[in-house]
Amino acid sequence: MLYLEDYLEMIEHLPQELRDRFTDMREMDLGIHNNMDELEKRVKLFFNDCKRYSLDNLPQNVDTEFQSIRKEYYKNLEDADEKVHLASQMYDLVDKYLRRLDSELYKFKCELEADNKGITEVLEKRSLELDTPNTTPSIALLQQKENRYDRLSVLFNPDRVDDVHKEIATEKFKALGKIHSILQNPDKHNLYNKSGQFDDEMDTFFNCMDYWRNMFKKIEIKDIQKYEQEYTLAQTLNSET
Repeated sequence: MLYLEDYLEMIEHLPQELRDRFTDMREMDLGIHNNMDELEKRVKLFFNDCKRYSLDNLPQNVDTEFQSIRKEYYKNLEDADEKVHLASQMYDLVDKYLRRLDSELYKFKCELEADNKGITEVLEKRSLELDTPNTTPSIALLQQKENRYDRLSVLFNPDRVDDVHKEIATEKFKALGKIHSILQNPDKHNLYNKSGQFDDEMDTFFNCMDYWRNMFKKIEIKDIQKYEQEYTLAQTLNSET
């Protein structure tokens, strides 16, 4: 962490310095544009005046105005060059700090590798995974859910129980199939994670109720609602972390 602290301390003044230089560039740019607008007006008037005279009969003030306009153009050109030079200085300044950052990162990696060989590759991969938004369930997670529901389907398959338990197993098997079809739908699953609802159809709600009642006969509506609140809260906390 010393590398990070030292680097942050070193660039502490950089934002203000860049802000000041950008302000100077903006003021210079505004002044150049204003001067160019004024020069265009003077040039237009100058050529209108020249039309009234022949080349052999130009008054002295025409030549004076020409030299004045020419001088202003060169001054504007110098101001533009200064603005470009200022921008180049800013680029060099930022590039210097970037090269320093690369150097500090390399030193930090060497220290990490000295203590734990291969750890930097693991950390970088993990960082990229955290920076990448994941809006859909991972393949491993989906496969895990599939396996879990497959096991339940086998457990409650009416063909695998005796006649005494066949009716109860049939109810559980149907409820399991309904809730499984809902959770297999990524759109409905994401909607439930965000809003606690699958869609606007009430039968979906009752499908969930049937599932819980058939899986666990002592479950009541308040227990289901409590579970949904805890599930939604857990999803919110996971997304924040």
